[in-house]
Amino acid sequence: MIPIPDHTQEKIHHLNRTYFTLVHDLLQFTEPRLIEALFGLDATLCGWLAAASPQAIEQLATTPGLVYVPRLPKDPRPLLAAFGAETTRDVAKLHLLLHHVSDGEQPEVAGPTA
Repeated sequence: MIPIPDHTQEKIHHLNRTYFTLVHDLLQFTEPRLIEALFGLDATLCGWLAAASPQAIEQLATTPGLVYVPRLPKDPRPLLAAFGAETTRDVAKLHLLLHHVSDGEQPEVAGPTA
């Protein structure tokens, strides 16, 4: 097993802590199903995070082996290719980007309400 340097482990814990704390805070005033869809979490973890104390979140965030993993489409190449100075303003490419982001089994999420 490759040893993980302390500074790398600290960064991983910081990322986990930030992620879980953000979800916890958003669950206080946002529909849980929306948070589940946006963050790719299941209802069990969302329910736990909504009620968790800061100390419990800290324990979860610093659990050995727990690493935040971003959600990417099955084929991330079109998504990654859409980023760049010349492409971020191209509406067609941004539409393609959104299409590829939504290729997973995620619940539908309505847009902003007026």
